Amino acid sequence: MKKLDSFSEELNESDFDYLIVNSDQTWRYGLSSRLDIGFLEFAKDWKTKKFVYAASIGIDRWEYRIRDEIKIKSLIKNFTGISFREIGTVKLAEEHLGVKGVFVLDPTLIIDKQYYLNEIKNYKNNFNHKEKFIFVYQLDNNKIIETFIKDSSEKLNLKINN
Repeated sequence: MKKLDSFSEELNESDFDYLIVNSDQTWRYGLSSRLDIGFLEFAKDWKTKKFVYAASIGIDRWEYRIRDEIKIKSLIKNFTGISFREIGTVKLAEEHLGVKGVFVLDPTLIIDKQYYLNEIKNYKNNFNHKEKFIFVYQLDNNKIIETFIKDSSEKLNLKINN
């Protein structure tokens, strides 16, 4: 296993037994249109086995442009195994890429319940309950929502916790 802080680092095929692309919105066009990451373009000529586990595009429509789709079809042929976390993504990949992926359980549901209970316990032990703030969970960037949050923070004199 090797952690990379940047794909500009020198990568050598001999450093890896397998390349595994992880799951959450791995293939969503708007979040990461860089084919070298999600579709392992940087390793397209490597003999190393390539897998994608529980790939997601996060939406029920295909957003890739035709030229990207053609490139992806070429890259995806290099994968040994492909699985998806959404049945909609299974259908889209088959329709647009000619890929028959396997539908698998969302990886967050594989972890034992005790893991989450410990996380909650640790959070409660380390959380300052007296300090108020605005908690924000926002999947997609949206200027209207961001402006509303900033204005609310200023009016209420509360910090923002993303």
